[in-house]
Amino acid sequence: MSERIRVLICEDHALFREGLRAVLREHARLEVVGEAAQGREAVEAALRLRPDVVLMDIEMPEMSGLEATRRIVEAGPGVKVLVLTLYDDEEVIASCLDAGASGYVLKDGPAAQLVYAIEAVQQGKRYLSPGALTKVVEYGRSKPTRTAYDLLTGREREVLKLLADGLTTSDSTQADPGAGASVRHGLHPGDTSSVTPAKLRPRVQGIPESVFRPSPIVTSRSAS
Repeated sequence: MSERIRVLICEDHALFREGLRAVLREHARLEVVGEAAQGREAVEAALRLRPDVVLMDIEMPEMSGLEATRRIVEAGPGVKVLVLTLYDDEEVIASCLDAGASGYVLKDGPAAQLVYAIEAVQQGKRYLSPGALTKVVEYGRSKPTRTAYDLLTGREREVLKLLADGLTTSDSTQADPGAGASVRHGLHPGDTSSVTPAKLRPRVQGIPESVFRPSPIVTSRSAS
């Protein structure tokens, strides 16, 4: 017989905890070693009991399940957290995985799915229930790809384009009276030295090549 999987149930609704116990009792490999009805209690119980898997609800009194997950993962290496919730929002799912959760299961799924998820995360695998996985995939398809250029401010983009055109600080000042200060301060506030390509490199990794193509500088004189 395989070694038993020790499970800690963290859920604030007593009726649902009772239902979970009934489901897990039907499987010889699963052993419920404790329960917690509050977030802080969940963290304390996880660190004291050192279960293999923690079933974590997101909405918990005193401390959210998300924060409890983060603390358990940080302080209890080897303890796997499996989020069990009604929330199918893609950003909530992402936040839980970022916090260190090994899996995410929706409460409206079948009992067999929960048992499979517990066994999977205990073995070191990641598990997302079909409903959660669908949400994540849809979110990934709808969200536009972001590059480092998207993270720059408007002023930083102006400075970057001036430098891409090969202008020095003095050249940019002639082209735009406010650009000289921008080149000196735009990307490195407080740095009074001229910004060089070497200084820009850490900020511009992944920026589209089209940004660096020379563009005409229009001055008040050339526009007249």
